[in-house]
Amino acid sequence: MTIALLPLDSRPCNVRFPVQLAAWCGHKVLVPEREEMDDFTSPAPFAASREALLRMGEGADAFVICADHLIYGSLLASRAYAVDTEEALERLDFLRELHARFPEKPIQLVSTIMRSSLSTLCAGDLEAYEAMSVYSECTDRAQTVRSSKERAALLSRAEEAKAHIPGEVLERYMQVRARNHAVNRACIALRRENVVSSLLILMEDAPKFGFHRSEQRTLLKDMQGLTAVFLQNGTDEGGCLAVMRQILASSPMEMDVCYLGGDFTARYEDREFAENVFSCMAYLGVEYDPASPAVLAIACPSGKEQPEQESDADEAHVRAVARCIDEMADAGSPIYLLDLIHANGGSTRLMNTLKSLDLLCGYSAWNTASNSLGTLLAQYVSDRLAGKVQTDFRNARFLDDYVYQSEIRPELNARLRDEGEDPFRLRDKAGAERMLQSMFDAYPGPVMQVTGRCRARLPWARTFEADIEVNADGERTEG
Repeated sequence: MTIALLPLDSRPCNVRFPVQLAAWCGHKVLVPEREEMDDFTSPAPFAASREALLRMGEGADAFVICADHLIYGSLLASRAYAVDTEEALERLDFLRELHARFPEKPIQLVSTIMRSSLSTLCAGDLEAYEAMSVYSECTDRAQTVRSSKERAALLSRAEEAKAHIPGEVLERYMQVRARNHAVNRACIALRRENVVSSLLILMEDAPKFGFHRSEQRTLLKDMQGLTAVFLQNGTDEGGCLAVMRQILASSPMEMDVCYLGGDFTARYEDREFAENVFSCMAYLGVEYDPASPAVLAIACPSGKEQPEQESDADEAHVRAVARCIDEMADAGSPIYLLDLIHANGGSTRLMNTLKSLDLLCGYSAWNTASNSLGTLLAQYVSDRLAGKVQTDFRNARFLDDYVYQSEIRPELNARLRDEGEDPFRLRDKAGAERMLQSMFDAYPGPVMQVTGRCRARLPWARTFEADIEVNADGERTEG
């Protein structure tokens, strides 16, 4: 099968991951040419995206389209107001034209509910980012409490936070929210008209309370009576999920799910994580089966809430988690490990305690919990269809999700700041990449014995994510 993909943006998680996973199981993903894509704060032109889809569609069997790229030019651009509501809906309407031109080719559509706060494009954005987060949360919470005293306190906090947000920034933010919500609703209408075959609505950085909650309620009403429409946390995993859903189509596979810990709500998410797990599996076509030999092993945080960083109090819990994983690996279970001990990076204690690193089939621990979940489940589907484990992909996740995010990135940021750089907006990207590669080359630890050397770059002029590529000596057949 050949799939034409219009990715969320140009980062590897949105472009290279879907291409790799599809190729591993014998399928092909077409993506726009580099010059047709976005680059950090420069969005892709709508005309280029339109032409790329029409061109790729001639040789494709199906489409995967991220609405935020089609309409705004990238995820980052979806948080700005360069495109007004009327134009945004006109651009989305192109999908009707695409469907009319290729009526036999299904369209898997992915759309995003805007995050609760602002973009952080430089270090100076952090104060407004935090203030908007508090303003959004307290405003929403005030609508849910019964106590007038508590409501007044929440509204007072909201006003205090609002005072730290420049007036023009807040006004533009609310305009963007309203426009993006109109687009989300229009995407549902496209599913109701059967213009698109499925719709995945993802919620970016959506905490328990915030402006997104009222939008969700409206969207859920719009979705009533529809099939193949899903709403869950996440964002950057959407392309991988939609590509693998199209490849898997109507041939579901099974997987066991093992929680190594109790129920919890992940950071930057608004519901218990189990709800996202089963929604994600249902979207892909992966059925929960406790008799399946393959296991999605979820290393849960030690408490009900996922922390930003692990602490000394987690040590006993992490050791118990490691013992369980090692026992499952020793028993021969194909294990796909989802490391959610803390947010945005792998647990150092867990990685240094595990004896079975080289026996794991998959690993994921990057960014939000649902980003990690979707990426890992997409790899599982790819491996299962191929009948063997893509060791390169797994090793890259070890190096990216754990070594880079948890170990190297904090030190890299500190060194860059010492040189007068802003890790959110680098002046000398090439110099930062040389520093990054040298840190990987010098990095010790047991994970390097499993993965070997890698090439490390920065996809954009910031350090939030890395572009890691490895080449394993071979692969192993999935048990």
